[in-house]
Amino acid sequence: MVSLPEPDAPSARVLSKSRLPRPSTRTRMRREIVVRAATAADAPACTLLDGAYTTTHIWQLDTRQDSEEVRVSFRQLRLPRELTLIAPHRPPTLPAGGQRRGLLWLVAEEVEVGGPSSPSNRASQAAPIPQHELRAALDAVPPWSHAVRSGRGASSVQLSLPPAPAGQRPPGSMPSQVVGYVSVACAPRDENAYLRALVVDRAHRRKGVGGRLIAEAKRWAGAQGAARLIADAPARNYPALRLLQKTGFAFCGFNDCCYSDHEVAVFFSARL
Repeated sequence: MVSLPEPDAPSARVLSKSRLPRPSTRTRMRREIVVRAATAADAPACTLLDGAYTTTHIWQLDTRQDSEEVRVSFRQLRLPRELTLIAPHRPPTLPAGGQRRGLLWLVAEEVEVGGPSSPSNRASQAAPIPQHELRAALDAVPPWSHAVRSGRGASSVQLSLPPAPAGQRPPGSMPSQVVGYVSVACAPRDENAYLRALVVDRAHRRKGVGGRLIAEAKRWAGAQGAARLIADAPARNYPALRLLQKTGFAFCGFNDCCYSDHEVAVFFSARL
């Protein structure tokens, strides 16, 4: 028979302090960004998102023409000081029945989740709508049957400032705030889809919100049969130009008669 040595006093004290912590009955509140399909009730919140942006660079258009050749180039110039500009935007209009055909409109919404795990508050801690359910709902939207650009004005792709009143939020979530939106249009038998608007408030920039919205826009446009997603932005809107480049868009043209203020519109495209 082998006898084990008795533990000394210090070891016993260490063991007595190594008990597992008691289960927590409370969960810290946290804020999450949820991307969901928009409804007509989200229009006021989207409209109130400030379209102002601050830029440090511009794309300067340089054209040279002689009798047999026309040369067009863009130069990226740094401004002597930061410039704040306003880019107006307008969310789509939806019929009472829901989404329009051939139009995708998504909102990014910040919601609060967590908190005390009391019975009265458990229902408010439900998880956001799963992405696969959102995608299934968007795939069910039939294609748009009329002209893509039926309204006046050009697309508005910009990063904007805060804040907006809470729009309609997912069931089970706590008070929320719309922090951005994206809209995309696609027509039958048209290989190009068009990014009509992309807006993200200032407090949520550089946190991946714009990238998430663009990723969903690309996925939806590809599901509609489009081969490319086209976007345009003013030559002075350097933040929007950089965002498009970082998310897979490449320069594909320009138009100096597109906007009402005669600012140069720079066009980008992304293969789907």
